[in-house]
Amino acid sequence: MKNTKTTKHSKYNINHHIVFCPKYRHHIFKDKLESELLSCFRKICSNYGYELIEQEIMPDHAHLFISAPPTVAPVDIVRKLKSISANHIFKTFPNLKKAKFWGSD
Repeated sequence: MKNTKTTKHSKYNINHHIVFCPKYRHHIFKDKLESELLSCFRKICSNYGYELIEQEIMPDHAHLFISAPPTVAPVDIVRKLKSISANHIFKTFPNLKKAKFWGSD
């Protein structure tokens, strides 16, 4: 098999296609926010040992193609990516929380 990875007890080639959309699918992933999100996903994947095969950011959603060991559940990958990136983005761009995108909160 091509691109097969190994652990102590297994050989695997598990890839996950993950798509993130902002609330109400607003077109906010542009300019500095887009580049910050790209680097944030790269850092998270490298910290947790995931292989970020490919990523693409559109104005209203983000695509990630990630390879992870079989010991990591896909829901855990998504949880880590979403929570860490959201915290980082809201700290870096505090005006996003105050924007009129999210309704009458």
